[in-house]
Amino acid sequence: MVLISLCFAFTTQLALAYYFLVLATAILTLLLWGYTNFALNKLQILHIEITPDERPKAVRTILDFWSLQV
Repeated sequence: MVLISLCFAFTTQLALAYYFLVLATAILTLLLWGYTNFALNKLQILHIEITPDERPKAVRTILDFWSLQV
């Protein structure tokens, strides 16, 4: 994104470089939000309630799951 904006800026199209950078950042933010939302729903993390006593076990389970994904 930055390289493309710099190319636009060096060709004296500063407004286009600014608009591209803002638009690309907004699109990237929406994509990351969508992926995060999808992943949380897939793992059903938002649907699980735990008590403070169950928290250490739940954290271990999540960390174990993600360590296997990498």
